[in-house]
Amino acid sequence: MTDTIQPRYIPVSRAFELMSVGRTKGYRLIREGAIVARKLGRNVYVDWHSVEQMFEALPSLVPISRQRLLAAHDLGLDDDAEPVPPEQS
Repeated sequence: MTDTIQPRYIPVSRAFELMSVGRTKGYRLIREGAIVARKLGRNVYVDWHSVEQMFEALPSLVPISRQRLLAAHDLGLDDDAEPVPPEQS
């Protein structure tokens, strides 16, 4: 049996790579308190538990039915805009 130890704190560059975010977005998440980081000398480490908690708190993506008209808020538009039918494939 091989047990692998999963570190709680990982280097910031590796954390951002695993999260698929760039440095700017990653440090913004730290600054906003979405994820926790610690500094040891010149090195910054991300608390991976806080990353997991952040992802768990994100809303689930629910597919939009092909039969339904898209509303303005579905497209990120003003609520005054007219509904747009989905593209036909």
